[in-house]
Amino acid sequence: MVITVSAEIDGKRKRIRSQKFRIMPVPPPTAKIAGKISGRIRTSDMLASGGVDAVLENFIMDNIKYVVKSYTFVTQDGLYASPIPNTGRNFNDRVKDKIRSLKRNERLTIENIIATGPGGDKNIGSLVFTIN
Repeated sequence: MVITVSAEIDGKRKRIRSQKFRIMPVPPPTAKIAGKISGRIRTSDMLASGGVDAVLENFIMDNIKYVVKSYTFVTQDGLYASPIPNTGRNFNDRVKDKIRSLKRNERLTIENIIATGPGGDKNIGSLVFTIN
């Protein structure tokens, strides 16, 4: 991309300078909890993280961020899935209570994670964890 600076001097437009710039695309964010994308996790680490983060990995522009807007926290209650909708990054009270009740080797999924950033809302996928 080339940016050109012009000025009006004595009623005439004069080109001052042109400069070529490289444009860097913003990568898609990665959903994480306590720095993890999957695997085994302790309930204490989940609760300490406070919620789901949208991370731009290996991206040099610190001023560009994505913020998690919503997601669904899903666990298995017997034969049935038990979804809990959540708005924002932070775990709501129902999600926190559910995390506290989870036992070793139980599995949880955080799905339909929506993050807001440059270009609007994006579905950034799902996370799957097993309680350690």
